[in-house]
Amino acid sequence: MEHMWNTPRLDVFRNILGPMGLLFLSAAGALAQSPPRIPGLQAQHPLNTREVGGLLIEELGCANCHTAWGPAGGSIPRPTAPLLEEVGGRVEPGYLTRFIADPSGTRPGTRMPDLLSHLAPSQRVQVAQDLTHFLVSRASRPFNTDPISADEAQSKQGEALFHRVGCVACHGPATPEPAAAPVADLGHLPAKYSLDSLSAFLFQPLHTRPGGRMPDMGLDRDEARSLASYLLNGVRPPIEIFQVDPQRAAAGRLHFQELGCAACHTELGLTSTLPAPDLASLRPGRGCLVDEGVRVIPNPLTGFRTGPARFGLDPGQRAAIEQALADDAPEHSPSTALARSLTAFNCIACHTREDYGGVAEPLRPHFQTTEFELGDEARLPPGLSGVGAKLTRGWLEQVLFDGASVRPYMLTRMPRFGAANLAHLPDLFEAADPAEEVTLREPKSKWKDEEWQKVARSAGRELVGSEGLGCILCHDFNARPSPGKRGLDLISSPDRLRPAWFMDFLVAPEKLIPGIVMPQSWPDGKAMHEGILDGDTRAQLEAIWLYLSLGRSAPDPPGIRTHGANLEVGSTVRTYRGRSNVAGFRGIAVGYPGGLSYAFNAQNGSLSALWRGEFISVNWNGQGAGNFNPKGRPVRLSEDVAFCRLDSPDQVWPRAPRMDDEQPINPDPLYARDQGYRFRGYFLGELDTPTFMYSSGSVEVEDVSRVVQIEDRTVLRRELHLVAPASETLHMRILTGAIEEHSPTSFQTDDLRISVSTGEAVLRSGQMDPEQEGEHPNGDASLELLLKLSLTEGTTTLILDYELLR
Repeated sequence: MEHMWNTPRLDVFRNILGPMGLLFLSAAGALAQSPPRIPGLQAQHPLNTREVGGLLIEELGCANCHTAWGPAGGSIPRPTAPLLEEVGGRVEPGYLTRFIADPSGTRPGTRMPDLLSHLAPSQRVQVAQDLTHFLVSRASRPFNTDPISADEAQSKQGEALFHRVGCVACHGPATPEPAAAPVADLGHLPAKYSLDSLSAFLFQPLHTRPGGRMPDMGLDRDEARSLASYLLNGVRPPIEIFQVDPQRAAAGRLHFQELGCAACHTELGLTSTLPAPDLASLRPGRGCLVDEGVRVIPNPLTGFRTGPARFGLDPGQRAAIEQALADDAPEHSPSTALARSLTAFNCIACHTREDYGGVAEPLRPHFQTTEFELGDEARLPPGLSGVGAKLTRGWLEQVLFDGASVRPYMLTRMPRFGAANLAHLPDLFEAADPAEEVTLREPKSKWKDEEWQKVARSAGRELVGSEGLGCILCHDFNARPSPGKRGLDLISSPDRLRPAWFMDFLVAPEKLIPGIVMPQSWPDGKAMHEGILDGDTRAQLEAIWLYLSLGRSAPDPPGIRTHGANLEVGSTVRTYRGRSNVAGFRGIAVGYPGGLSYAFNAQNGSLSALWRGEFISVNWNGQGAGNFNPKGRPVRLSEDVAFCRLDSPDQVWPRAPRMDDEQPINPDPLYARDQGYRFRGYFLGELDTPTFMYSSGSVEVEDVSRVVQIEDRTVLRRELHLVAPASETLHMRILTGAIEEHSPTSFQTDDLRISVSTGEAVLRSGQMDPEQEGEHPNGDASLELLLKLSLTEGTTTLILDYELLR
């Protein structure tokens, strides 16, 4: 396998050079630095020189030491430095020493400044080693020093992932002769990580780098390990176990404060003692903006001689920062602030907006699709021009915060940068792209008010069908496959799109999305089908919108496939994803050999149904995700969020929004997210058993269920591992309806018994939906069973046994 990253191979084996070799390399690093690389500034960005300088000041963390400054403007959250609490178990200690002594020589393009450039080479090495002892002493586990052995099959899978999911946008493809140097070089990785630590980082990068500049690509555990195997390439020999010297660790702790490390890396609870003026008083040609001849001053608290941070800025970067410091900061328009944000997070490496950004030409072959006939629209990430006027607020937040997607045919993934990092973007998009308000009304006086909805939806169905405009010839509909091209599902349109944009797009698709493979059905604004709604263009557009607004209850348009299929379970566990009346829009059915099955609502994070017998029926037999329904009679459970933080014992459990024929569109699409729930996907383990991964606030959950035999009873045993960063109380709602207490740890309804292993069970009155959860047979009020979980820092394991009683 070819790698294009250009860090010298010597970097992998520096640990065998010994102190003299490290001394030589440290001295060489003090003489030459590569400038820091901000990925968005390497792309086709729209920022002027002063705006570039402001962005550099933010991205390089200048304001962490130099306070009280505002020229950067905008509302981009200040980047958070990598967390160092566990860095000694994550990063090879020898690499840590080399990186501290020579940051850009060890990792070209790093944003980490050289804080030791003012010291003699021998002292640089000593201080770097002291800091390493301190950081390693903080880790709860040692670095895995085992050699990295190559797994060719796993590495091949990782190579395919790297070039398919979007990594190449920042890191470049692995080609013998790249068209340009990668924005973020990866040649240092074999010297830095073990296979385990790199896999863990790729699986959840925001846990280590919460600033989001390295986003979460939605990898499952197996994908993360395959990608790590490819990036490490099996090249590292065994490494000696690092032994911490307590005296050197104490010296390193002091250096961590007096060098200003604690100004950026705040999570260790230490205070920086490095004196630094505020940004408003900085002047060109001084301090960190000068590479040579800087003044070294003693730390007033410790006497240690400190110098300015040395970033290795190139002349253009230095000039941009100096201009930003010299100019008074004007008020940024929403468009300018948005451009800065899109550049800071390098969104413009994949997305265009107006006349900037987009996938670089040499990288386009790596952006692929399963629906080639749909053209570039199916393989290149969508443009962001006018997106504030295009997308609803709810859908915009789902895309930005949760990585939601309606393009399953696009192989490049939407990164997740962390909701806190992008919380300002929906406001900026809406301010930069004001949306036209549309009032849907009766277009023709010939239809009475009470007739229009019925007339319009019937006409909309006809227009969408194969005998009307033929929309379903290129688009899926309500999870049913199109007989032709497989464009995105039309039924999702009202949830995602604003009506004004939707209608403008139907009339002139090429104008709003240049190059799209979609015909004009209203050329020059005139209806092609004059026999439908008297050829009234506005009436037809509103009719389609009203028809699609029926959501999942919309009747099938003529021409869509509606074939059914029954899915069976073989010798291993079978998992199927799709919509379902027992598990909602993001339902997952899991069937076990032997005939026990359950459904999981991934939208809200709840186990929503169990049944015996045959597995599921799917309402069509094509590829993709059709609607599924249990073949056996299901026992229904609540589809509200399963975990919640209650302020008081009598606080009402937050209810999921309900949809029906009168309310076909989800009135609160952010319900689960507002309760802290995030779904991260799942991975398959032994016998293809799925483990669901999600979070409730800061608590990470892994949720796996297995079928076990207890005496002569078949039980679904659900095992949840909850990882909390700190102690807290969390409630889990596990049963509703007519509940009786069988024992202090066992509760049942007529249909289901649940036993719990830990936690304080609380049985209380609840406000239930009678059609879902029934009423107590004796006329008593419906009940709900909560489990009060007192979580401690670390992992808490909870086991729930579900036993069907019918």
